[in-house]
Amino acid sequence: MVLFGTGSFAQDSLDCPVEASFTYEIEDGYLNLTNTSTGVIGAFYSWSADGLSSYDEDASFSTAFFEAEENVCLTVWDSIEDCSDTYCELIAFEVVDEDSVFTDSTDCLVEASFTYEISGGYLNLTNTTSGAEYPVYSWWVDGLSSWEENPSFSTAFFEYEENVCLEVYDSLADCSDTYCLTIYMGDDSTWTDSTMSVITYSETEVNLYPNPVNDQLNVSFTSLNQPAQVLLYNQVGEFVRTERVNAGTNLHQMDVNQLSKGMYILILQSEDVTIPPQQFKFVKQ
Repeated sequence: MVLFGTGSFAQDSLDCPVEASFTYEIEDGYLNLTNTSTGVIGAFYSWSADGLSSYDEDASFSTAFFEAEENVCLTVWDSIEDCSDTYCELIAFEVVDEDSVFTDSTDCLVEASFTYEISGGYLNLTNTTSGAEYPVYSWWVDGLSSWEENPSFSTAFFEYEENVCLEVYDSLADCSDTYCLTIYMGDDSTWTDSTMSVITYSETEVNLYPNPVNDQLNVSFTSLNQPAQVLLYNQVGEFVRTERVNAGTNLHQMDVNQLSKGMYILILQSEDVTIPPQQFKFVKQ
């Protein structure tokens, strides 16, 4: 038998033209997801389900380790408008295919929960789950995921508000529970409105192009009156490399050919430490 369904709406940015959405079918032990998003020009897709992820436009996941219901999310980022939207669905697997194994968690003693703190450009999550003797943790937010008990995520890609979920699986009781919370990033002083494509840096306009990029990223400046460092981080906040830009430079070219596919954070930091750094997003295709 095949199950069909559609997603439930969870918008990230009220001003963003992107409306993320998807449909799904469950067949032969696989959850097949079809993107139906609208309003996006330069699309970048990020799926998450039970700790699994995919950057394909249409994704498929084996249901072999899924519980009786799983929260599935699609984040669509528009590289032209520089904004994103997230669409989530709690999918119930009412029919068990021969390749699909899960345990009904109705009587599960696990009660997933967490607290959080936003500081220094990071969302710090603390697990407070109860009732799990041998827990396995699965976090996801805005297409990012972690299996640590208490992870941290860079807020560089986040919208003003994000849906954060924690699934805790008890390997002894063979059941799980999921807890989701909408977190407002506006109380983080480092958060930057993601609708901005050109920002002011010490009276300097900065542009990144092309975006998305394949081989060479161009970073253009006007009136760069002092030396600066260009710092590059991946989508989970891990440092990639740094490059120096001399004062008076109009165009800095970065070779990104060897980077893995995904979103990246580029931070422009003046050598004058009294000037706050500015950050940008781009996608490596």
